[in-house]
Amino acid sequence: MKLTTKVALIFGGGATVMIMVTSFLIFTSTRSILKKNISAQQTISAAETIDKIDRIFNNYLLTLQTMGEEEDFERFLGGEKNIQPEINRRMRELTFLTGPWDILFIVDRNGTIILSTHADEVGKSIKQEPISNVAYEKALGGGLYYSDMITSEDTGKPTVIFAAPIKSESGKRPVEGVIIGNMSWPVISEALNTSSIPGEFDLYNSKSILIATNRDNPLNLFNRDQTVENDRKRFNGKQNPFTTIGEHAGDSEPYLITHAPSLGFLSYKGNGWLLLAKAPTRVVFGPAASLALRTTAFMVSLIVLIIGLISFLFIKIFVRPVVALTNTATAIAKGDRTQRVAGSSNDEIGTLGKEFNVMTDTLIKDAAQISSISEELQKELNKSKALMESIGDGVVAIDRAWNIVLWNKTATEISGWSQNEALGKSFRDVVKFIRERDREENIMFIEEAMLHSKAFSMEGDTILIKKDGSEVPISDSAAPIIEHDGVVSGAIIIFRDASRERETHRLHSDFAYASHQIRTPVAKALWMLESALDKENMQEIKGQVSEAYQAIQSVNKLSEELIEVSRIDQKQVVVEKTDVELGDVLSGIVNDMAIKAKNKDVVLEVHTVPDLIKITTSIPLLKKILQALIENAIIYCKEKSTVDVDATIDNNELLIRVSNIGFGILDEDQPAVFTKFFRGKNIDTTAIAGAGLGLYIARGYAKILGGRIWFDSKGDRVTFYVSLPIS
Repeated sequence: MKLTTKVALIFGGGATVMIMVTSFLIFTSTRSILKKNISAQQTISAAETIDKIDRIFNNYLLTLQTMGEEEDFERFLGGEKNIQPEINRRMRELTFLTGPWDILFIVDRNGTIILSTHADEVGKSIKQEPISNVAYEKALGGGLYYSDMITSEDTGKPTVIFAAPIKSESGKRPVEGVIIGNMSWPVISEALNTSSIPGEFDLYNSKSILIATNRDNPLNLFNRDQTVENDRKRFNGKQNPFTTIGEHAGDSEPYLITHAPSLGFLSYKGNGWLLLAKAPTRVVFGPAASLALRTTAFMVSLIVLIIGLISFLFIKIFVRPVVALTNTATAIAKGDRTQRVAGSSNDEIGTLGKEFNVMTDTLIKDAAQISSISEELQKELNKSKALMESIGDGVVAIDRAWNIVLWNKTATEISGWSQNEALGKSFRDVVKFIRERDREENIMFIEEAMLHSKAFSMEGDTILIKKDGSEVPISDSAAPIIEHDGVVSGAIIIFRDASRERETHRLHSDFAYASHQIRTPVAKALWMLESALDKENMQEIKGQVSEAYQAIQSVNKLSEELIEVSRIDQKQVVVEKTDVELGDVLSGIVNDMAIKAKNKDVVLEVHTVPDLIKITTSIPLLKKILQALIENAIIYCKEKSTVDVDATIDNNELLIRVSNIGFGILDEDQPAVFTKFFRGKNIDTTAIAGAGLGLYIARGYAKILGGRIWFDSKGDRVTFYVSLPIS
């Protein structure tokens, strides 16, 4: 296809796109402006309407306050009954001149209605009308009162009750009575019908009940609207009127909806009411389309004329020289490096042809050099890759933004993340270094390496969370990547699996402690037996032998516990699950522990174990868990106190609680409670037998049974919990 044809197509296509885009922008911008204006008008109208309602209520409130200051009412309440005719006439005048009111009445300090526009109300106690009595009590305290929309106890009509105190002019102006008025509700309906814009105006109270509307015979009047309630929660906190577009009353057609909350006016502080102004967008936004179309038609005609003129001039002036340049470039690209651009014009296109020829000569010379350098670089790159993959440690490089730019084979083997998964990702999303002691992220050594431009090593108790969620102990270091200008552009992190080192250290520590724990009772037993050999009194000999026996028993128990720990650590625990009745298991353990509890002067109580609780689990492991917890509670319980045991079913799991009042667990000791050889620092453990393996074994067995174990320490009370699946 010829260049001229292409240019024509490009300009034609560009013109078409420009016309379409311009048409769309003109249409949408015009429509958007109109929508904003219409929305603003509806917002203003709704705001004016709710303000008008607030002013009406303020006027009612001030009117009633003024009426309460009428001297005739004060005199009448003060005991001047001879002005009854004048008071009745004044009451009728105020009813006619103010309001309108459904009913007005005056109540004296004794709660008796002494004057009313409804004669049958006179003489009644205000307490017979609970809603009006609330207004009476509030105003009797000296303040103004107004209610939410209620159904009048006197007329059965919707209304708002207003009340004001009638104070004496003497002394400190004590309250002599209260004037109460029920406003005429049609006043609110009339206010909703005065808007200058079309649409529905619905008024809701603070409970989202529709209390007034300009619609004819609405079906949901005085009913709660859940949609309005949901909107209140969604737009909670907005005090000023605002307008949105949404559905209305289940209608799929979109509506323009304005939310105008009542903010009160002067003495009237508002009741939390909300005015919703609603109109179909089809009606209110209709005029925008015709105006946008007329504007678009004019602009399209103008653009077509301009683009046609520009296309003609461009083809005439630029196309021919460009065709010649293109043909020469094509020939050179195919390998004919003898081709050059012919041209003698002195304009920019002629200069472009000359510079193109110079560039071609230069590129031919550079190509040979680049080819040679590329081959050398490829060789070095291959060597570097081979070296990186042969390193036995994980090697990761990151840039300044902590994105991974290098990831070797060993890093994949240790972390579980492949090179394709890791490269380009954020380092912290892939590599998670965690301190064991507090489970906090440990990357400070990398930050310091990049900040101080020197190598740093990580702390010794760090683990790596692998892709599958498992954990592996590691040792690590980081060094900065420094450019030739001295700027740090990233860091190299080298890490290795320290599991074998950690396990060797752990086994050495456990063996040393276990040896110490065994050596002490063995030495004691030997000493007791040697002492017994020197005794002649049989009773003394029995005592010495008994103590030696107890020491050997503690060695035997420690040996059994060490075997259990070894099986747990090596994952060699054999589990045979059967149906178990918890009551039988607990009963047996309590009997076994009775002597220990008695010797400690401790009461062992089992509470709230539901009858016939059955679970499918391992009886030996369950017994070991409960024996460890209950024995622990007895040992560390204060004398003459109680160890409480109870069990419940919670979310298809068995929850067992063992609680005692003893010495509590120090905050600093709590993270180590379930570790091997743990003994509390706040207790003299020299007088307490045991090596501190019971809770470690209990937690190991709980995990094997698919459950968990934890504790809660508050002051002297410690409660251990065991949760196991029922089946």
